[in-house]
Amino acid sequence: MYLTWVPMVVTIISKMVQADELLSARCQAKCLHDLEMRAKDDNELKRQLKHHIVNLCKDEANCSSCATPCREAFIDIDNCQKKICKDVREQAGCEQSCEYLQRIYAEKPGVCPQPAKIAPSDECSALCRLDGDCPEASKCCTVGCSRRCLGPRTQDPRLLPIPTRVSVQERKRKRSAVVRWVMQQMRRHHTTSNANLYVLQWRWSVRKDESTMTDWQTIMVKNKMYAIMKHLLSPGRYYMFRVAAVNVHGSLGFSASSPPFKLSKEARAPGQPRGLSLGPSSEDARGLWKQKVSWTPPLSDLPIKSYILSWQKSSVEQANAYEDLMRRKSELERQGKRSTTHDDDEVDSDESFAAREQLSTIVPSYETSAYVEGLLPASVYLVEVHACVDSSDGELHGEKAIVFIRTAQSSMNSSEEVSFSRVDVVTMPTSSEMPMHLDSSNVALLEIKTPYYEGGDLKTAVSWLNAKHCSPIRTTFLVRWRLLECQLNENQKRTFYDLDTSGQDWAEMRVTECVAILEELNFGCSYSVEVNRMNENELTATGHFKTESCELTPSAEPIPCGQIQDAHALWCSTDGIHMQATCTWQAPRLRTTSTSRTHSLVGFRIALTAPEEELNNVTIIPPHRRDIHFTHLARQHTVHGLCASNHKYWSW
Repeated sequence: MYLTWVPMVVTIISKMVQADELLSARCQAKCLHDLEMRAKDDNELKRQLKHHIVNLCKDEANCSSCATPCREAFIDIDNCQKKICKDVREQAGCEQSCEYLQRIYAEKPGVCPQPAKIAPSDECSALCRLDGDCPEASKCCTVGCSRRCLGPRTQDPRLLPIPTRVSVQERKRKRSAVVRWVMQQMRRHHTTSNANLYVLQWRWSVRKDESTMTDWQTIMVKNKMYAIMKHLLSPGRYYMFRVAAVNVHGSLGFSASSPPFKLSKEARAPGQPRGLSLGPSSEDARGLWKQKVSWTPPLSDLPIKSYILSWQKSSVEQANAYEDLMRRKSELERQGKRSTTHDDDEVDSDESFAAREQLSTIVPSYETSAYVEGLLPASVYLVEVHACVDSSDGELHGEKAIVFIRTAQSSMNSSEEVSFSRVDVVTMPTSSEMPMHLDSSNVALLEIKTPYYEGGDLKTAVSWLNAKHCSPIRTTFLVRWRLLECQLNENQKRTFYDLDTSGQDWAEMRVTECVAILEELNFGCSYSVEVNRMNENELTATGHFKTESCELTPSAEPIPCGQIQDAHALWCSTDGIHMQATCTWQAPRLRTTSTSRTHSLVGFRIALTAPEEELNNVTIIPPHRRDIHFTHLARQHTVHGLCASNHKYWSW
């Protein structure tokens, strides 16, 4: 084996100055400090500054002009002064802020820590150029031949201490709370200044688990040691808060976060999708109709997870009765009167709908339209759409919006032979995976959404809304899915189902609805899925699906296909003389998914296969290893890699 050092050239490109929240607050604090200095001989103004310094700054020409660049991005001082300062009331104050921002972006308070011992394997990298390229209070430090963001050693007494004991208390008014914090060990020059600012951030989740929280977001900058959250908090969400104290000299960073806080008011299920309407329709070669359905997202306390679109055969009488009811209801609402609809009529109508076969599909949250296919000509269909959200109490299903589809007569010649059937389902059960003692006629076919890329992840939605056990009665289902085969290139496939006969290479999740989102899938692979009722040895639904290549996968956001393919690379170098090989790999980056599962790396399963051998050589590698050595090899072997976490397997 030969090692070759490859020279690396790092090109540093001129970067735009974009002050983060702490640098922006420091810039604003300087403007307030300058205003305070100008008012030091005016006792009346000093008294007003104590309580209203922020508002007075907005009204004062010099201070407001000074604060204008604090939240703007610019390339250099000249760019800032010409573009940002051209329309301000006081040119000089604005231009001085441009220079100040460039200066504090280049160097933050403190000094870099002593560099740790450099390992020979450390690569040269330039992760930052100036201190402002680093988050929060970190500085850009030289470590060997690299530039990295590190926490500084700071003993500057002019800096405000880090806030402590951040607490949240709900107020009597709904959707309102007050956040407080404590400033300990304040010096006299700290307490006498009115230019101290506090940057308040939050993050949230529908669950209490911190690992499921969003990234930190700045919600306000205050000059008091409390903040009132009025009409900002949403029911059903857990919030955490943190605070950073900033003055003209800088900041020591953010406090520890508060305990998770949730309003006592519970989240409601989403309302009706608004503006449900029909788009263009078309007829296929079989004489069946395809209809586009569109809507606008409903009002919701929680983020929309997905939509469920259902349709079923109806009748002209039901469609006319419903539409007439909606017209009368709309007219009565315009007149400010209550509807006189009889409850009995509505119940009868619902029962007649439920008696017919219903088909459903799951629509991702980023889409607000879908196609209903396989509709018979000269027919009427009832279409329903409702939103689903995740909450701390499980999944909530929103109110349904309803519209009727009336298909036209078929344009095909009546002499042509046409056969109509129900909508084709692309998933088929895998008979070998069904328990032998079960009647397969009771096992439903899963409806599986075309896999799509969203939020940095390849996922799909599966549903079994037509299964026998899917009912209004709350039932817990175990959803299991397994990687079967991946397409390496046009002429070569890799199979995985025969690498492990233990049955432990299934990913699984538990749900209480007849819908599940399968996440962290691989591109260009096929999967088997099965759904079982918990505590019952009974298969409810089964199916399989295939994901497209990265380039062909539908997505509402750009997919970094090159980075994804490189992240799962497996390399092997061979020694033909001694019949041995060494393989190395990279593990995928583990993260927390929207289903609140926290991944931890368990290890790697490496399988060595040969055409003439029935048994596979399967080796389990601990999580800290990234290589394996094989000896006594035959002429042809294939290496398969699986990266295992506590929830799933990734393939190479």
